[in-house]
Parts: sequence; structure tokens; C-alpha cells
Amino acid sequence: MGQSFQDPIAALSAYWSSLNEGRVPERAMVELSAIPSLLPLLLLTAFEQDPFRVRYRLTGTRVDEWNGMNLAGLYLDELNDEGDHGAIAKLMASYRQCHDSAAPVIDRYDWPARSGGFLTVRYGLFPLASNGMVCQCLGIEDYSALPRLYDGVPLSR
Repeated sequence: MGQSFQDPIAALSAYWSSLNEGRVPERAMVELSAIPSLLPLLLLTAFEQDPFRVRYRLTGTRVDEWNGMNLAGLYLDELNDEGDHGAIAKLMASYRQCHDSAAPVIDRYDWPARSGGFLTVRYGLFPLASNGMVCQCLGIEDYSALPRLYDGVPLSR
């Protein structure tokens, strides 16, 4: 794969599809070194059952910058903030859809901006399997349409 991507979600989709002819690839098939320019935007999550939860295992540097912290080790539902206007619930539903359908989910959520209004974040979720069972997800968030960080602080918080 090339090193420069106009659309990081499309690039990750193409990579994911190439791993197992469009079927859900095993986690062991993913070689992050094959997609170095996407690394800052990636999220590797694990699915847990009873109740269904999403735990962040690895997050890229841009993801951490936009969230103001490293999300690794945290659960998505722990990030629930009354001021998120449904973004966390939408992400949780998308992860659930990705898990249950064993198919990619590409969507967007709106995050409240400090200045009022909303910032729209595009994302893609791509299921990964272990022994044929969907148990993880390789996700990506595209911040290219958002304002730049100001002094390392996201404008969206």
C-alpha cells in the first residue's frame, strides 16, 4: 500500500478487504507495519460479552491527542459524558453492529465543539476474528475535516 492516503477510512477498508478476500480476517493477519501512515488514526478494540462492552487496547497518537488522553485500557462506556449529545451511544451501537454482523461499519458522529455547534468525525470499524469468532475491531477516525489542535488541546473539548 502507498504511504499517503486522501481518505484514511477507504485506505483501511482496502487493506482490511485484502487480508482475507473481504471476509473477516484473523487478528494475526493484520500487520500494522503495512499501513504506517494510518497508525496515528487507528484504534484496536476488544469485544467483551455479558454485558457487551468495548475495551480500547491500542490507540494512535492522533486519537489520543483529540481525546486529550490515552484511551488504552479504558472501556467505551466509561467515556460516557452527558455533554456528548449521543456520540458515545452511537459509537457503542456501531461497535455492536460490527460485532453482530461481522461486517465493517462506516459512519459519523457529531461531537460538541467548545465554541458551540458540532464537529463531525467520520469513522470506520472493521471486525477481526480469533479462531473464526469476531472478538476485536480495527477502527479508524478521520479528523481531516476538523479544526487543527490548538496548543495540543482539541478544540472539541
